[in-house]
Amino acid sequence: LIIYCPNKNPYQSCLLSITKQNNSISIIIWSVQDIYISDLHTILNESLPDGIQCHIKQKEFQHIKTTITENGQELFGLACLMHLYQSDDITSTRIREIYDQIKIIFGELKYFVEHNVIERKTPTVLIYQNIKRFRSDVDSFNLSNNSDDLWITSIQQMWTLIKPYQEKFSSTVAQKLQEELLYSIQSIEPPNLSSRLTSLGYLEQLKEKYGCVHMIIQHLKEGMNSTAIESIPEFHILFNFVNKILKLLKLLVQHTIFGKDDYINELYENTPHTIHHLEHIFHSALSVINIVNNQLQIGVTQTKSVFDDLQIKLDEYLLKLKFSNNLLIRYNLTNLIRPLATLFDPNRRSTTIINTLNDISNESSSIMRDPLELRRKQMQSQIDETIKRLNENLIIASQLPIQPQPIIQRIHIALHKLKIFDINQDDE
Repeated sequence: LIIYCPNKNPYQSCLLSITKQNNSISIIIWSVQDIYISDLHTILNESLPDGIQCHIKQKEFQHIKTTITENGQELFGLACLMHLYQSDDITSTRIREIYDQIKIIFGELKYFVEHNVIERKTPTVLIYQNIKRFRSDVDSFNLSNNSDDLWITSIQQMWTLIKPYQEKFSSTVAQKLQEELLYSIQSIEPPNLSSRLTSLGYLEQLKEKYGCVHMIIQHLKEGMNSTAIESIPEFHILFNFVNKILKLLKLLVQHTIFGKDDYINELYENTPHTIHHLEHIFHSALSVINIVNNQLQIGVTQTKSVFDDLQIKLDEYLLKLKFSNNLLIRYNLTNLIRPLATLFDPNRRSTTIINTLNDISNESSSIMRDPLELRRKQMQSQIDETIKRLNENLIIASQLPIQPQPIIQRIHIALHKLKIFDINQDDE
């Protein structure tokens, strides 16, 4: 069961009941009145694997249909409650009693919130919701032609549409929102240049999704030299690959769960091979990449043909799994491995980036050629720091009037494991 409430309007909320059957998915939408579901049909048809039929039925809540006529925010909650109650012999009087009790509870909660919550600034999410609501109202706005003076009528209707949002989008609210955004961005202070570069590489893929990302990128680039800025695309290639491969893994899980029963044997036979191939990709690419002296250091070089072969083989496995090509296109997951060839190119220019940002960094100033050795030193440093903090906590715990023996025992066990931890073992 899924309760979907896009806004506070009880007539636009619904209760969804989803059932998976043989090669099909059945969805029953319960609502106070019929709602628009064309978009849901489109999304499901694009997302579900080929061959899976989706059946959607709309039903109205029956228990309250002829009993409750008030357009209150409690209406949908009552409707869901009565539906889950599933009593055919419930009387109209009983429904009215429950409804009155719900109204009392809502009233008490509303009074408590209005009189006890500390006054705070308008949250960004509320502004976003108002923008979406306003856009929806504009899209559904239709001018009436039942007037001789269409110009005056159009102006009046447009004013009726805009007036409720006048205060919500006032210049004062917009200015405060802009100031809060600027203060939040300026408070971002990565501890070192490597953190700046990795953040910029990750943000690059979000520029088209969020308008404020450009401001964050500009803030993070302040004070960086041209050599550091030129290395950002490489960080973007790496993080873009990681994000896309994570998305592909989630879609593969969904495909396996909701896959068509007709090709269950194909799923059984090819899923292990696909997993093995993905592990091979991770080991070949991610295990040899490190950030050393503020730049990506690649432990090996590979020609473009190697990544072409990895991509072709992955495509073959996805085809054997009957994975929908429409999903790959929709989520921009086609050719997700080939861009990595740029990082492993034997002719890739390796430069040393000089830090001009007064980083607070624990990185060694010497150039370390062995990524594995660097990882071991970083791991040992983290272990030493953790042991130090645990010992401090152990001293504090032993000085308490009532000593927490279970916690002290767990600290001793953690200290023992850290002290015998062998950083030279790859399987640790």
